[in-house]
Amino acid sequence: MILAITGIILIVGMLGWDIPELHAAKKFLSIATTQSGTSWYMLGGGMVQVINKNIPNVEANAEVTGGAGENCTLVQKKKVDMGFSGDMLVFWAQDGLYSYKEKHPDLRILICGQINIAHFVVPEKSPLRSLMEAKGKRIGVGQPGSGNQMIAKQVFDVFGLSHQSDYKPLYLTFIEQVSAIRDGHCDLGVMIAGVPSPPILDLQSSHVIRFIEITDEEYGKIQQKYPWYMQLSIPANTYKSQPTPIKTIGGMSVVIAHKDMSEEIAYQIVKAVLENNEYLKSVHPAGADWSLDHPAYQQPTVVPLHPGTLRYLKEKNKIK
Repeated sequence: MILAITGIILIVGMLGWDIPELHAAKKFLSIATTQSGTSWYMLGGGMVQVINKNIPNVEANAEVTGGAGENCTLVQKKKVDMGFSGDMLVFWAQDGLYSYKEKHPDLRILICGQINIAHFVVPEKSPLRSLMEAKGKRIGVGQPGSGNQMIAKQVFDVFGLSHQSDYKPLYLTFIEQVSAIRDGHCDLGVMIAGVPSPPILDLQSSHVIRFIEITDEEYGKIQQKYPWYMQLSIPANTYKSQPTPIKTIGGMSVVIAHKDMSEEIAYQIVKAVLENNEYLKSVHPAGADWSLDHPAYQQPTVVPLHPGTLRYLKEKNKIK
């Protein structure tokens, strides 16, 4: 009888029939990115490739979403397994601040990554020289509910400009903003992204543009009201005809997961991503920042790290 059963199993295997009991069940994972053409979209695809190649019996896929703001809720509600977001938005979501009507207590940071830099883009011949002059203008602020849209709202609020009455918000993706600027339908684009931003590079292929800076004095006002923003610069020569750094603001990118993700799966994901940094760099220059040497791992984070992340960092002697 045992020989007969063994023979049946061998025949079934040779025929390629799939019997789950004969092997470990495959686990499917989803990672929420954002709009196409962005660094997160590209890096999300890169992370999927790394995960699928390095973790047995796991198949990951990347999903296009509304972005950082929505991704926090998708992870909290277990609609996706992981999601790209910004550290400040995860903090807001955790405590139910601003556009988050409910607290999102179950979010955990898996991996820390690139700095997202705010780009305030205008055509070269635009009369705008300061964000204070944006009253009455058509401003691309990002998709509804996105982190980009929330940040734009806060920044213009500091300058005394309400999205309800002082300017016309255009709820456009970065690619749509580029098209609107090209067509003369958008006066100012706000794009918070890793550098270089592919949509902005694309815009420069046909149009000459300028970046509006946030001065030290203006940053002081922003920081006083919204202390989570970092003062940053777009490095010189990141974009065409940009010989000097551009002062602006921004924050850190993170990939988050629900606290209920198993420690082992989280550990394997973090290990795979951080040990394949060279591949991520080939996907997008911002991939260089998704590394084990990220300074955020050396200090407490505003949102807890996932136990699987902590396990990997302890293994690598990055934390005690």
